[in-house]
Amino acid sequence: MADKLKIILVGDAPLYQTTLKKLGHLPLLFPVSQFYAPSILNRLVNEALQFVGPTPDFWGAGRMGKILEKEFAAFQPHLAIFFDPIYFSPVTLQKLQEKHAIPFFSFFSDDAFVQKNASRFFYESIPLYDLHFTTRPENVSDFLQNKARRAIALPMAFFPIEKAVNPPRESTVDVGFFGNHSSVTKDKYLARLGREISSLGVYPKYEELSQWAPAAKIAAVFSPKGGAEDSSDYMLGVPGCGTFLLHERNEEVKEIFREGIEAEFFSEYTEFRDKIAFYLKNPSARQDIAKKGYDRVHRPDLSLEHRVQAMLWEYRQLISSPHWRRTA
Repeated sequence: MADKLKIILVGDAPLYQTTLKKLGHLPLLFPVSQFYAPSILNRLVNEALQFVGPTPDFWGAGRMGKILEKEFAAFQPHLAIFFDPIYFSPVTLQKLQEKHAIPFFSFFSDDAFVQKNASRFFYESIPLYDLHFTTRPENVSDFLQNKARRAIALPMAFFPIEKAVNPPRESTVDVGFFGNHSSVTKDKYLARLGREISSLGVYPKYEELSQWAPAAKIAAVFSPKGGAEDSSDYMLGVPGCGTFLLHERNEEVKEIFREGIEAEFFSEYTEFRDKIAFYLKNPSARQDIAKKGYDRVHRPDLSLEHRVQAMLWEYRQLISSPHWRRTA
């Protein structure tokens, strides 16, 4: 096996491209958004049909598949990783696999089994990939039930956030509610807390996290219950901005942070309210936890490099296995 791997990254994954270059490999990025976008009519039809159950379908994506075939032929990769590959049909994958005797991996960052996040193409293609990566441990069994050859949950990774824009002083709030997923619990807590604390903010856009997380003395984050949100996005992103994290208690957050030292957790409203009251009255304790949380997410085990190394380890294990075989 060559020391430098030629890896084609099919999807909008520039940070993975940068990380692979740092590790000494030769990645080629095929940015899907530059080659295909569903038409307005296609989007409207998918939105209308989601209420009766069908998985989204995408029209005209086959043309992008032909472009991808040419990229494969010119690049001759050792490995292909498809990121959220909802636009590629089984026919396209089969054509590529007939000509390239390499492993094909998929990486799905959302909940792949919430139908609106995926596509008919993707579900039909699940058995064709050699390995499925997911950020959601609960999806591993879902993949296997849908005839995946293998599926594993990747380690969490903190994506570096651009330096925060200091918000105007008048924009500072006592408690910010962060996250774009729908949560009945979050909505109820927001309504109840609003009767007790007037200085609240709601920030649903992850791309604005670096601007608004520093505006909150306390950042409240609720566990995603399915949908298009990686469970680690805000869990790691909020302390990555240097903000105090108050997170709904779950196994993932308990695995990463030490409670009361690097972050605080809650399981029900009274605990949520009481911890907010305590830390608003004790800014030094709050700032100490925020600092330790910041240090935690910047440790190597939560780096994107660590995640990419795990992906490459799976590649090496696969091609060294006596059961690995694909002939072009």
